[in-house]
Amino acid sequence: MQFDVYANPSPRMRDVYPYVVDVQSDLLSALATRMVVPLAVPPKTCHADCARS
Repeated sequence: MQFDVYANPSPRMRDVYPYVVDVQSDLLSALATRMVVPLAVPPKTCHADCARS
Protein backbone atom coordinates (compact mmCIF):
# COMPACT_ATOMS: atom_id res chain seq x y z
CA MET A 1 0.00 0.00 0.00
CA GLN A 2 1.25 3.46 -0.87
CA PHE A 3 0.06 6.80 0.49
CA ASP A 4 0.14 10.24 -1.12
CA VAL A 5 0.85 13.45 0.80
CA TYR A 6 -0.61 16.76 -0.38
CA ALA A 7 -0.47 20.35 0.77
CA ASN A 8 -3.67 21.13 2.65
CA PRO A 9 -6.00 22.94 0.24
CA SER A 10 -7.91 24.63 3.09
CA PRO A 11 -6.49 28.12 3.82
CA ARG A 12 -8.35 28.18 7.15
CA MET A 13 -6.70 24.99 8.47
CA ARG A 14 -3.34 25.09 6.68
CA ASP A 15 -1.45 26.64 9.63
CA VAL A 16 -2.43 23.80 11.96
CA TYR A 17 -2.55 20.99 9.39
CA PRO A 18 -0.16 21.92 6.56
CA TYR A 19 -0.42 18.52 4.87
CA VAL A 20 -2.96 15.74 4.41
CA VAL A 21 -2.33 12.07 3.64
CA ASP A 22 -4.62 10.33 1.16
CA VAL A 23 -5.30 6.90 2.71
CA GLN A 24 -8.17 5.74 0.49
CA SER A 25 -7.66 2.45 -1.28
CA ASP A 26 -7.66 2.49 -5.07
CA LEU A 27 -10.40 -0.15 -4.84
CA LEU A 28 -12.73 2.78 -4.08
CA SER A 29 -11.47 5.01 -6.89
CA ALA A 30 -14.96 5.22 -8.40
CA LEU A 31 -16.05 7.44 -5.47
CA ALA A 32 -15.96 11.20 -6.02
CA THR A 33 -14.43 11.75 -2.55
CA ARG A 34 -11.20 10.76 -0.80
CA MET A 35 -10.39 9.73 2.78
CA VAL A 36 -7.56 11.89 4.11
CA VAL A 37 -5.74 12.20 7.44
CA PRO A 38 -4.42 15.63 8.48
CA LEU A 39 -0.78 15.96 9.54
CA ALA A 40 -0.45 18.41 12.42
CA VAL A 41 2.42 20.73 13.29
CA PRO A 42 3.97 19.67 16.62
CA PRO A 43 3.57 22.15 19.47
CA LYS A 44 6.39 24.67 19.91
CA THR A 45 6.70 23.83 23.60
CA CYS A 46 7.10 20.27 24.75
CA HIS A 47 6.22 18.82 28.14
CA ALA A 48 7.91 15.80 29.71
CA ASP A 49 5.48 13.49 27.86
CA CYS A 50 6.83 14.61 24.47
CA ALA A 51 10.32 13.37 25.28
CA ARG A 52 9.03 9.82 25.63
CA SER A 53 7.47 9.67 22.15
